[in-house]
Amino acid sequence: MVVYAYMTALDLIGPQTFLAALGNIDVHQVWKIREPIASDNGLMLQPSMTFADCPSQLDIRAKYATSVCMRLATELGPLRQFILAHP
Repeated sequence: MVVYAYMTALDLIGPQTFLAALGNIDVHQVWKIREPIASDNGLMLQPSMTFADCPSQLDIRAKYATSVCMRLATELGPLRQFILAHP
């Protein structure tokens, strides 16, 4: 799942909880760097890997359709490249 600064934490926590409960699946939180980033309410999120480290073959891709994410997708080259590489 793509994580980014000031995202709504529930958009990550809900899908993470569901997917982790399925068992036998790896859930990745991906961002351009691995340093902690703050959500919209100040909750610190820790990406588990960078775009460069993410496996090329993914079974499920969680992309968020919020206006913030769409703005990020158009403004940030690494996020745009990652999304285009993982259709």
